[in-house]
Amino acid sequence: MAAIRSFQHSPGRSLDRAKNALDRDRIVETIMENTAHETAVYEVTGSAEGPTAVILGGMHGNEINGYRVAANITSWDIDAGRLVVIPFATILAIERNDRRGPDGDLNRSFPSEQPPESALARAIWRVITDADPDVVIDLHRSRGLFNTHHRWVGQVILHTEANRATDTATDVCRSMNDHYVPRLMRFHRFTPVAMDDIDRGTGLLIQKAQHDLDVASYLVESTDFLLDIDTQIRWTATITNLLLAEHGIQRTA
Repeated sequence: MAAIRSFQHSPGRSLDRAKNALDRDRIVETIMENTAHETAVYEVTGSAEGPTAVILGGMHGNEINGYRVAANITSWDIDAGRLVVIPFATILAIERNDRRGPDGDLNRSFPSEQPPESALARAIWRVITDADPDVVIDLHRSRGLFNTHHRWVGQVILHTEANRATDTATDVCRSMNDHYVPRLMRFHRFTPVAMDDIDRGTGLLIQKAQHDLDVASYLVESTDFLLDIDTQIRWTATITNLLLAEHGIQRTA
C-alpha cells in the first residue's frame, strides 16, 4: 500500500523561506563556485573551544525539512565548539524539487575508502575532512513508517557505531518519543537503527564518515506519512539539537 503523504508547502516557497533564514554573515566559503552546483558553507562558532559538528541538508532535493532546518541552523548560537553547515548540498535538485541531481543520487556518491564519485561529492567531502569533525549529521525526509512501509526506512535515526553513536541515537530517540511525539501518534515514534543493520545500498555519506574518519555520524529521517511539513521541520530541528547536546554542543537562547 502506498503511503498517504501529507500536504506540503510549495517547494518554491519553502526554498525562499530557507534562503531568508540564512545568516549570510557566517558564510566561510563557496564550493563549486561559478558552476551550476555553487553552494555556500556556513560556520557557527561558540564562545569557548569545543567539538566540531558538520551538518548537511538538501542531499536529496525534495526533502524540504532537511534543508529548511540546516538553513535555520546557520542562525543558531552555541555555547562552545563549532558547526560547519551546508544547507543546500545539491541546489539544482532542490530547485527542481527532485531527489536526484544531474549526477544522480548525491547520497550514493561517497564510497568508503575511495574518492567520491562526482565533483560536487568531492567538494563536500573536502569540506568535511577540512573541518576535522567530531560528529556528522545528515538531515533527510523519509516516506512511510518504520517496519510498516518496507519500501521506505521511515521515522528513524540511522547511526554508525563510532564514538558511542549507538548509545547517543538510542538516547535521542527515547527523548523524542517521551517528550515530543504525542502518545496518540505511537506509529510515528522514532527508532535508532544501526547503518550496518539496514540495506540502504552503499556510498552513503555517513558510511564514509564512519569508515574513513571514524567519527560518530547520523542520518536523521523524519517521515512525511500523515505528518505536516511544519512538524517535520520541528522534529528534525529538535533531534539535531539533542544530538549536538549529546556531543557537547549546546544551543543558547
